[in-house]
Amino acid sequence: MGNRILLLIMICLAGLKVSAMDKEFTITQIFKPERYQRGDTNVSRLQDIDDAHWIWHPTAIAVGDVGKCAFLRFKREFTTNETPLRFDVSADERFILLIDGEPVSFGPHRGMVENWLYQSYEAKLTPGKHVMEAVVWVMGPHAPSAQLSWRGGFILKAEGTYHEQLTTGVADWGVAELKNVTMRKEGMRHNFGVGSQCEVRGCSLIEEQPAASEYVKPVSVRGPIVFNVCGIRAKGWMLFPTPLPDQTYDRVRPGMFRAARATFDRGVLYKEEDGRHPLIKDLNALLKEGRPVTIPANTILCALLDLDDYYCAYPELDVSGGKGSEVRWMWVESPKDENKHKGNRNEFVGKSCSGICDRFFPDGRKDATLGIPWWRAGRWCQFEIKTTQEPLTLKGISIIESRYPTPVTSHFKCDDTSLDGVQRVCIRGMLMDTHENMCDGPHYEQQTYIGDTYVQNSTLAAMYSDDRLVRRAISLFDYDRRDNGMLPMNFPTIGTQESATYTMIWPMLLENYMMWHENADWLKTRLPGLSHTMFGLAEFENEDGLLENLPGWSFIDWVLSPKSWFAGIPPNGQPGHGVNSQSNSSATAPSR
Repeated sequence: MGNRILLLIMICLAGLKVSAMDKEFTITQIFKPERYQRGDTNVSRLQDIDDAHWIWHPTAIAVGDVGKCAFLRFKREFTTNETPLRFDVSADERFILLIDGEPVSFGPHRGMVENWLYQSYEAKLTPGKHVMEAVVWVMGPHAPSAQLSWRGGFILKAEGTYHEQLTTGVADWGVAELKNVTMRKEGMRHNFGVGSQCEVRGCSLIEEQPAASEYVKPVSVRGPIVFNVCGIRAKGWMLFPTPLPDQTYDRVRPGMFRAARATFDRGVLYKEEDGRHPLIKDLNALLKEGRPVTIPANTILCALLDLDDYYCAYPELDVSGGKGSEVRWMWVESPKDENKHKGNRNEFVGKSCSGICDRFFPDGRKDATLGIPWWRAGRWCQFEIKTTQEPLTLKGISIIESRYPTPVTSHFKCDDTSLDGVQRVCIRGMLMDTHENMCDGPHYEQQTYIGDTYVQNSTLAAMYSDDRLVRRAISLFDYDRRDNGMLPMNFPTIGTQESATYTMIWPMLLENYMMWHENADWLKTRLPGLSHTMFGLAEFENEDGLLENLPGWSFIDWVLSPKSWFAGIPPNGQPGHGVNSQSNSSATAPSR
C-alpha cells in the first residue's frame, strides 16, 4: 500500500471512489436518526447494531493493564452482488476499517461508555469476492486522556444478505495480534494527555499482515441486546448513532526543511550555518518531489522541518532498507531559546527542540510505510536519524491532516487590512481545535473544557452553520453530570476534575446555542439537566444571594499578581473559604 495509506479516506456525503485490487468501489457515510436520550438503550433492541456481538481476541489484553496494550487485525472474506453493502461499525478503543486493503473509515467518534458512538456506511462494490479487515486497538494508560474505554471490543452489523457474511458473532471472522507497534512507558500520557509516544518496527499497523496461521476465532465479549422486562440494562457500551461527519484525512507535504546537522543532542542550539547544510536541498526535493534520499551507513543526522503553519496530522514516512536504523520524529509548536522561550516562531537560530517524539525502526525491507495510531500537532518537526551497517533510503515524507471537516462559510471584511492576517491565524487556530471533540490545545491536552468550549462554540457559530460538534460538546458535559448537579470541568477524560465556576458556564452554553441555532428537540432534552444544575448551585447561596463555599476548583483566571490570587482562584475563593466575588479586605472601596 505504501503511499496510498490514508490518502483515500475522504468519506463524506458525496461519497468516495476507491480503486483497489483491480476493483473499484464507492463508500459513503450515512447518518441514522439521532437519539437525544438514553431511553431503553441496552434494555431492549432499539437499532440494527443491537443484533450483533462485540468480539475480541481470546487471549489478548482487553482492559489496558498498566504498561500493556493490544493491537489486533480482524479479517473476513465475503462475496458481493449488485446490492450495496450497508453496515454499522464501532470498536473500543479505536479502529481502522479496510476494504480490499484500503482504509475507508477511522473511529469510533469519541464519547463515553454510556454514550458510545457507531458509524454507518454504504459501499457499492463490484460483484465478486472482497476482504474486509479492521485494525483495532486498546492502549489503556497509553491512550490520550480524552479516550475513554470499557474493554477491548469490535462490532459490525451488516444489512440484508450481508448479515450472515459480515455481522460479528454471526459471520466467521478471524483475528490475529499485531506486534509492530509498542508504546513507550517513559512519559506515559505525555504533555498532559495526548497519549504515550510510539515505537514502530518494520511497518505501520495498516501494513502489518500476520501469517494465516496466526488468525484464530474471536470470542464474544457481549451478545446482542434483548428485551429485559425488568428493565435491567446490559453492561458496557450504550450505542448511539454518530451525529458527526468523519474527520478529514488529507495527505499534504507543506513547508520546507530549514536546517540540518550531524548531531541530535537535545540541548544543542541550532546555528546559522545549520541552515546552509548541503543535505537541505535534497531533503526538500524529497518532500516536494518525492525524490529519494539515501542516508549512508553509520551516519547521524538531525533535520528541522518548518511546516509553515500549524497542523494536526498523522506522520507518515516511506523508507527502504536501513536495517538497524532509528528515525525519531518530534513535534513542537516552536523551537525554544536557552531560556525556554518560544519567541518568534518563524526563527530557529539560537533555539532547540524538545517535545513529543515517536520512534521508527526500519527492518531492512525494500518498501515500508511507518506511521502511528494517533495524530500529533505543531508547526515544526525535528527528524533524528541514526543508521548502522546498512544505508537507509527515505522515499517519502508526508503528513495526513486530520480535523473536523466543515469548511468556513462566513467572511469578514474591514478597511484595516492588518486584520486579514489576524483573521487567518484565528481561523486556523479554531480549525486545529475542532476534531471528534473540542480541544483546549491540540499539542498539549486535546481535552474539552467547559470554559474553552463556551468561547469555541461562540466562534464556531459565527464561522459556519453546522451545529453538530457544538451540540456534541454540550451534551457530553450533560451526560457526565454529578448527583449534586455539578458538571465536570473537562470531559471526556480519564480523571475527575471538579469546578463550580465551570459548572456555571454550562447554562451559558445553552443560552448561546439558543441564540444561534434552532434545534428545539435537542434543546428540550437538555432542560432537565439545566434545572438540576441550577438547583444544585442554589444550595450554596448565602443570605446575601452570593454563592459561598463552592466545591472544587473555583478557577477564574491565571493572575500572577497580587499574590492573594492562588492557582487562578481570587481571594477567599478557595473551597470552604468564603465567597468567590468577595473583594480583598486590603483593597480600597470604590468611590460612589
